[in-house]
Amino acid sequence: MKKTLLLLLLTLIFAAAAGAQADARWTGVYSYDEESLGMDWSWTSMWFRLAVEKPKKRLTGVFSEGYNSETTRRFRVTIRTRGDRAFVYYDRCLPPDERVRTECWNGTLRRGVLLFEFERATENGKPQLYTLWRALNLGLQTETGKSGKRIVFFRQY
Repeated sequence: MKKTLLLLLLTLIFAAAAGAQADARWTGVYSYDEESLGMDWSWTSMWFRLAVEKPKKRLTGVFSEGYNSETTRRFRVTIRTRGDRAFVYYDRCLPPDERVRTECWNGTLRRGVLLFEFERATENGKPQLYTLWRALNLGLQTETGKSGKRIVFFRQY
């Protein structure tokens, strides 16, 4: 009986440690940006950024997007992982500029909505990070970003 309990306890400890290590590989900054020539012949940079951290037991992050050096939208997300996939869920709105208290607006997004997924895979011996769009399809907002279901969009730094 004692051996069974000890074995069960050790199994739970190792499983928790393995889960923590698996989550740690998803921390970092994910970004996409593109430059395009505007109607007035000036260059414009559109960008998306997701900073993922693990402050305590679970992964969280801040998503932001904007043009040139101006942030137009920010919100907090929670991330759940399963194997080679990370599921990014909307949590709450944040003001575009963290130094200025302003109202924020995120349209129809509600807490717990699955925004998109990341999938790690190997193609031709090279690691790939695929994005699978769900409630938030950023590929539709860009010129070069594809709007397909499973695409390489973000880069992890």
